[in-house]
Amino acid sequence: MKYIFTTAARNFLPCAKALLKSVREHIPDAKTVFILTDEWTGETPLADEGFDEAYTVRELIASEGIGDLAWIFRHDIMELATAVKPLVAKKLLERPDTEWVMFFDPDCVLFDDLPDLQKAISEKSIVLTPHQTDMRPDDKWAFFERNPLKVGTFNLGYFGVSATDTGKRFAEWWWERLKLYCTADVENGLFTDQKWVEFVPSYTDDYAVMRHGRHNFARWNSFQRKITRDADGKILIDGDPAGFIHFSGFYKIGQYVQGLYDRSSEPYVDDINVLNELSRWYANHIYEDQIREELLIPWSFGHYSNGEPIEASHRSLFRSDNCFTEIYSDPFDVDSTPSFYNDCIHPAEAS
Repeated sequence: MKYIFTTAARNFLPCAKALLKSVREHIPDAKTVFILTDEWTGETPLADEGFDEAYTVRELIASEGIGDLAWIFRHDIMELATAVKPLVAKKLLERPDTEWVMFFDPDCVLFDDLPDLQKAISEKSIVLTPHQTDMRPDDKWAFFERNPLKVGTFNLGYFGVSATDTGKRFAEWWWERLKLYCTADVENGLFTDQKWVEFVPSYTDDYAVMRHGRHNFARWNSFQRKITRDADGKILIDGDPAGFIHFSGFYKIGQYVQGLYDRSSEPYVDDINVLNELSRWYANHIYEDQIREELLIPWSFGHYSNGEPIEASHRSLFRSDNCFTEIYSDPFDVDSTPSFYNDCIHPAEAS
């Protein structure tokens, strides 16, 4: 069995469903799995959203012995969505019928059946895609290379793992690291799940890096790749049909981010009109789900039970000593005894 999965909070479910639609169209023999890194408050069951399997994050980690709500509290919305990725892969790889597992960020869309990716995952245990693929010596390029040095040279908006011994070991190792160290802490050498995967070339030769521009086309590399349309309107990237496009940053469109490019990369973009057309297409593609009221509710794990927002410093404090996990089983609850909120965040008010 082939598995394709994604993880997301409720606000990214519209994107996840666009990904699902593209998987159904191009790789219909793959089974789809969705992990909601949020609480589900929809009028209809999560299982009715169209995925073959769908679970909440609390259902996913219930048997891991890491402290349900306490472990979730350690992470912000992005960290939580990335922290569970190797655990999902690990669980799927344990199934006796699994051939391979692929992950796509929810804001990815497949444009063909990815024959080269499927071939690579049948030959190697781990398949990755890099942030940058064009080596240029001029100093202007250094600006774009410096960010991957901080956040990771591989983009983990995609990865593939096959059900080999190496693939299973990789998923298990990666999950063990992310249990405690999936944070966006660039100053200390961590950036969610991405920086850890830089160990892959050191630990094994059983991996493939897919450098062709047609895969993981996104804002951070669109200026390096030539995107066009053929006579039939089909998207071509570096002369070949688009594999999958990663609409990362789409929700951040504003003065700086412009969808599939930003103000820094705009001068280097080959055909900005095609990128703008794709952004408009994607906006229309997700609009119907995007306006659903139950998907507009703030992230369930972003505030305490009294409605007060959880600041980054609160999560950092909670992560600073593992004893907090043992003491405060539900750090979100301000009325519990003991209470992380009353003991550590507002002790003076509590007293």
